[in-house]
This record gives sequence, structure tokens and C-alpha cells, in this order.
Amino acid sequence: MGIIVLDKCYLQSASWQKICDLAEQHDLIVSGNLFYELLDGDPDDRRRSFAKFPRRENPVSLIESLLPLLKHEEETHTPAYNILKYTIDVSFSFNPNLKESGYELPKNALETLADNKRHARLAVKSYVKRTNAYVDMFHRVTTGSDKERKTALAEIEKEIAIPKNTISLSLLSKITL
Repeated sequence: MGIIVLDKCYLQSASWQKICDLAEQHDLIVSGNLFYELLDGDPDDRRRSFAKFPRRENPVSLIESLLPLLKHEEETHTPAYNILKYTIDVSFSFNPNLKESGYELPKNALETLADNKRHARLAVKSYVKRTNAYVDMFHRVTTGSDKERKTALAEIEKEIAIPKNTISLSLLSKITL
């Protein structure tokens, strides 16, 4: 059985039957990013998208982020063949109301989505700040004596190694749809 990572464009353009046919012969993966986009986007787009998932338990496999797959490929220079080992081990089915016109997400879901947006904005702001700081830092490694450049490089490596701004996309444990 093959594995297909669904993206929003394909999900929106494919028919329900096509998605179900794919699910019969492949494990379908939905990333945390796509899940958030579907929940947080236009209600009509959300309804149409959720209506396309197979109507069964575990219609897709959920993966919090595609970053571990990219990291694996970058570090090993090999494809991440066993994608399913990165998926969230949970039994679920999507709330059938998600495909109904007029359905509104519960308050706790909306609050969680708002929290995620705030965290994402903070992460982007922090990333921009760090990017600007890197310009200043790396200038120090290109000027001065050998000793000054080595000292500057050691300081930069120490600062970069501190994981400051991570956010988790795993909201399955936080919300009830």
C-alpha cells in the first residue's frame, strides 16, 4: 500500500469518489498545517473539504508536521520511506457536522485556533528578529583577525543552538469538534 500526503489544492479539486478510491489503495496523510487550514479557513471550503474524506474511522493518518520527514532526508540524504511512523497514533473519525452547511466550530476549538494564530505570529516575529540578528552576527565572522573570527563563530554557534521558539501543531488533544 502506498502513501499519499494530501495537500489543500488536491483535496479541494478532487471529487469525494477520487479521494475514497485513493484511500482504498493508499494511506492518506493529512498534516497539522492542512488540518489547521481546513478548520480555520472559509466555512464553505471547510465543509466541502471535510465532506470529501472517507466516512469511516481513521479516514486519514494525521502527522503533526512534515518537518521530521524533511530533517530525515536532509540528514541521511535518503527518502523518509516509513512516513507512517511519524503519524499520530490515535483512533478518530471527523465530526460529521464538519461537512454540514451552517455548522460552527465549538468555542474551545475557536479558542485553540486563535491561540495557534497568536503563537504562529510570535514565531514569525521572532524568526524575522533572529534573521536580522544573523546578518549582524555573520558580519563578525567575515572581518577581523583569525582569532576574532573564531571567537565570533563560537559565539554564533552557541546562540543558534538554543531552541527558543517552537510551537506544537498538535491540537487533537485540546479540542473537541
